[in-house]
Amino acid sequence: MPNNVLPMADIFEECLLVLRERIAPIRYTTLAEEALARLHLTKDDVNWGRQKEDVREKLLLAGRFGTGYLGTPHCVAFLRSWLPPSTLSMLNSGTPITIPANLGAAEDAAFEGFMRNKHMLVKTNAPLERVMRGRARGLITERHVFRWFYAKWPDLVLQPTNEGQWDTAVDHDFRLVMDKRVFKVDVAGEHRDGSYGLTRGKHITDLHILARIEANTVIMEGFVPGQQFIHLQSAWESSPITTLIFYLNCVTANLPYHLFKQQVRA
Repeated sequence: MPNNVLPMADIFEECLLVLRERIAPIRYTTLAEEALARLHLTKDDVNWGRQKEDVREKLLLAGRFGTGYLGTPHCVAFLRSWLPPSTLSMLNSGTPITIPANLGAAEDAAFEGFMRNKHMLVKTNAPLERVMRGRARGLITERHVFRWFYAKWPDLVLQPTNEGQWDTAVDHDFRLVMDKRVFKVDVAGEHRDGSYGLTRGKHITDLHILARIEANTVIMEGFVPGQQFIHLQSAWESSPITTLIFYLNCVTANLPYHLFKQQVRA
């Protein structure tokens, strides 16, 4: 068996990168293996017993670099920033999620725009060109976010209740199954002044995901429950989108989300 053990700074850095990319609870042994793989190594190249315990004891149990550890029987690593003590009272310091441009999502948006156009009311005195560009941006953003969520959690994501009913308006863009409940989700675009919130004719729903187009991407910045969606000066007033993503990954991994919250509050 090899005696070499990588310097802690090297292996810890790679562990953090793995966690930030996955935004999911990861068993500490898997985390150590994936960190080694990023360095083009396997557990056969190092003293595996020592290496994995360095990750568990000196990184996770010590809570270094914002990490956390949920012990036996789960033995998983996570980042504490995914579970702020009060996501509703803290400014959003989470990392936005970037969705690359997707031609399929753009086609879906164009098709929906054509099919719904004659049934959509103009509720502003703005020039028609501005109205149509706003609709296009909104539909492109919505379809990118929907496809991204569906690709990751197909068992938890449902189409909106008016899917295929082009003359019917609803207050959501898709639905999420969480905690044995179905939540209606609105994808809210950024206003011209950089704020988010209700516009004329728009209604609050269960959950609002704040997203905007930037260059050739869609950026998801945060989320808020309906009752807080009246008006936000900016995405700083929302909860981190990574918190929602982490919760959904806990659900799919059948891990108790409330235990992670207890760890953060301890």
